[in-house]
Amino acid sequence: DNLLSSAKVVASDERGGKFRVCAATDGKYETYWATNDGVTSADLTFTFTQPTKMNRVMIQEYIPLGQRVCAFTLEVEKDGKWLPVEM
Repeated sequence: DNLLSSAKVVASDERGGKFRVCAATDGKYETYWATNDGVTSADLTFTFTQPTKMNRVMIQEYIPLGQRVCAFTLEVEKDGKWLPVEM
């Protein structure tokens, strides 16, 4: 189940058009979220209406453009602090 499809998503930067942040969770292969040119670091924040348990996360790049992501960090907000998720 795609739990993120019902979450509110906010991006620190977005290119717009078919690259808007809502494309990150729309489940369509041909759309995807992207930042503006020159942006080398960005955040996506997902907010749920209630506490939500999950046991796995799948993050994918749009590979037809080549591999461009060097690293990422997955964090969870707990008691007002952002903590890295152990992978």
